[in-house]
Amino acid sequence: MTIWQAGIDIHSAGFYAVILQRQRYGWQMRNWHLWRAPPLPEGYAYPSQSDGISQALLQALKAWRSRLPKRVSFRIALPAEAILQQTLPLPDGVESPSARQWLIEDSVDRLFPLSLRELAVDYRVISSLDGKANAQAVVSATRRKDMTSLLSGLAEAGIAPDIVDAAPCVLRSMALAAGVDRGALLLHRMARRFMWVSPLNDAFCYQLLPEMSDESPLFSASQAREAYRLAGGDAQRVLLSGEIDEPEAQGGAALWSPLAAIDQMHPPLPPEEHRFVLACGLALREEDR
Repeated sequence: MTIWQAGIDIHSAGFYAVILQRQRYGWQMRNWHLWRAPPLPEGYAYPSQSDGISQALLQALKAWRSRLPKRVSFRIALPAEAILQQTLPLPDGVESPSARQWLIEDSVDRLFPLSLRELAVDYRVISSLDGKANAQAVVSATRRKDMTSLLSGLAEAGIAPDIVDAAPCVLRSMALAAGVDRGALLLHRMARRFMWVSPLNDAFCYQLLPEMSDESPLFSASQAREAYRLAGGDAQRVLLSGEIDEPEAQGGAALWSPLAAIDQMHPPLPPEEHRFVLACGLALREEDR
């Protein structure tokens, strides 16, 4: 029997989790969970993830973990604001994992302002949809001290991630698995700001929008379209996910559900499915090879 794969989308105000199991007929949802921190008084803000896992979040993760089987494959995502990311074209002939690893490590000093000793570096290979262009390595890096702090906090809750991915990559791979419109711009709202990711029919790129108070999804969708246009793209449709209330999605911007990629589910199902996009994308993610 295959073990459960648990995707956990941890953010400053709580976490979303989806657990899937691969069956002969496809993916089966085994569990889902959400926890939100109590509302803060006006004028206060939740700590950022770089400040570590709060005690309230730690206790919530512990309680959830205690109800799961001993053997679970956990996967988490680093928030976009915590990572440095660059795209590196892969030359013809660089196909083995060891050759790719050597090329990427040799390029780190040119790609990022910090040295390899200060960074935890990983990469993900993304091939063009038409197969004509060379594959690219999306190289993600975060400060080692931030990674150590996060993993130490999760260890206290009994969670040892098998996979740590970058939120922009997870969003794009989840959109592909769900079969969304390939020409639509992806716009995800995190606790504090919006992140857009390029459509599936274009080369991978993403950007964080400037942090603003009381920013509406429609205004951010307009910002994202303009930012994508300046990057050389064009998208008329925007697909929304994350911390968005359903009435806010209108005017050319639509919510989307990750559950389209799951073959078997039993009620109760997650409420406001668009909020579980990253958690579901992590649960679906293949093991690194």
